[in-house]
Amino acid sequence: RRSWTACRSRSWTRSYPRNVHNDNIHMFASDVTGSPDIIEQEYSLGYVPDGYELVKHIGNIGDNFLMREFSNSDSDSYIIFYQYTKAHFNSHFDNAKRQIERVTINGCDGFWWTSQNKDSVLNKIVWVNDDYIFSISGNLNKEAVEELANSTKLTKN
Repeated sequence: RRSWTACRSRSWTRSYPRNVHNDNIHMFASDVTGSPDIIEQEYSLGYVPDGYELVKHIGNIGDNFLMREFSNSDSDSYIIFYQYTKAHFNSHFDNAKRQIERVTINGCDGFWWTSQNKDSVLNKIVWVNDDYIFSISGNLNKEAVEELANSTKLTKN
């Protein structure tokens, strides 16, 4: 198998087209050639910050996505980690008064998206390696979410 940091396509916009609408951006994978149809290798966060506990676990090897949600009851903070097969990634991002920029996670192309209202902030990073699409979101600052994304590692294969 290819190494985690190997990325055949470095261009998010070329490999992951988007339809831009007035109020949202629809992102999906257009080239799934050679990508698994199911999760064959499971990735996870390299660490979970102190005070966070796993509160929801959906999906396993053999499914087409997995999700792990962590919560810190002392601060009402949360972290959500997704791993998708490319064929099953299909997401809409609100673009009204939101900030979006390109990022590099573990040497692979991705993007950071943030939304803020008077009560909370949501930071989300989505990136791709050769086989899967990942996202991490939470009501943490951008740097914390980016650090968690860069900590992601292969845990099961």
